[in-house]
Amino acid sequence: MSMQAQSRRPLLRALVRAAVLGGLLQAGAASALTLMQAYQAALLNDPTYQGAVQDAAAGEEYRNIGRSALLPNLSASYSASQNRSDLRGEGCWAAPR
Repeated sequence: MSMQAQSRRPLLRALVRAAVLGGLLQAGAASALTLMQAYQAALLNDPTYQGAVQDAAAGEEYRNIGRSALLPNLSASYSASQNRSDLRGEGCWAAPR
């Protein structure tokens, strides 16, 4: 083996180790966010966007409330009362003796 080949061996070993280490690090990076996931996470945490989403949902409910005036109404009520009293006594309303 020539002297030049022997001097390349440590360099080759270092490159192989770096490639293996890089592969291991890349495997750990599989849980990194994609661009679309980052965009969706940003939208979920954006108060202006969330306010617009809630306003749109409220508008849909107002439309349903407005439509409800065109539908028939049904209502019912029930009331009951009972009074019972026994008047006995010697108060101001008692019969004279």
